[in-house]
Amino acid sequence: MLVKLRRYFFDRREEDMLFLLFFRVSVSLFLLIHFFSLGKDFNYFYSNDGLIPLRVQNVYNESFSLPKLLDYLYKEFDLNVEKVLLSFKVCYSFLCLALFFGFFSRLSSFFLIILHLLLVRGTPFYSYGVDYFSSIALFYCLIFPLDQYSSLRNLILKNNFSVNPTPFRRLLQLHLGIMYFFSGFGKLLGFNWWNGESIWKAIHLPYFNYNYAGSFDYLSKYPIIFVLLGWGTILIELLYPIFMNFKRTRLFWLLLVVSLHVGIAFILNLYFFSAIMIIINVAGFGNFRMENQKP
Repeated sequence: MLVKLRRYFFDRREEDMLFLLFFRVSVSLFLLIHFFSLGKDFNYFYSNDGLIPLRVQNVYNESFSLPKLLDYLYKEFDLNVEKVLLSFKVCYSFLCLALFFGFFSRLSSFFLIILHLLLVRGTPFYSYGVDYFSSIALFYCLIFPLDQYSSLRNLILKNNFSVNPTPFRRLLQLHLGIMYFFSGFGKLLGFNWWNGESIWKAIHLPYFNYNYAGSFDYLSKYPIIFVLLGWGTILIELLYPIFMNFKRTRLFWLLLVVSLHVGIAFILNLYFFSAIMIIINVAGFGNFRMENQKP
């Protein structure tokens, strides 16, 4: 039993070879695009003239947050909030690019996590799933040796080391399996997913579906559709750790999971949440065999 476990977690697999490179590039690029998507609204969230003034945000925020930091720097050092926010943007963007190019990825990830947590913990009014899964992805960037392939660090230091990526990928797979199983198990305990009520409510929320001009009201004549969608979601998540670990069913189940998140993106307009979930799933179970490696 112990021998099988050791082989499962530590035997090098060819399909894992480019996993670390994909994870580094995709996560860093996603973080940069997500950050840039805030655009001019960034100051609208954090400045004194923002949607919610800093003094109001600080009432609800914990000590480790960007609004608290801005308030402290302004009171103690009389620093201009706008200039501090500009410096924050530059640092965050630089660290994303450093991670993208593999410039001391662990160090870049460490400081990027700090800045990211300042954002997430500083805006509990605006934060949602994408922010928390981005934090998880950054944590893995910190513990994974992401400089193994095509990195600026190797180019500068002339390093040519080889790391077995399989144990790191197995850790991510284990995390995903546990996460999806308990997500499906939680849905199974209630009845809202059995009868399709959760699906029906989700597509009729007033703050979702604003980019879709059509209406789903006509589907009320066919309640079986929502029942099937509800049970389909439960089964996809509940059986995730089983079918994702069999080679013959892995690709099919991965496509089901990706389709699930694509549906969430276009129906509920949760584009960034769906994108980070697809990235993490593809990183966990996609085939990253090098071109010169034969199956």
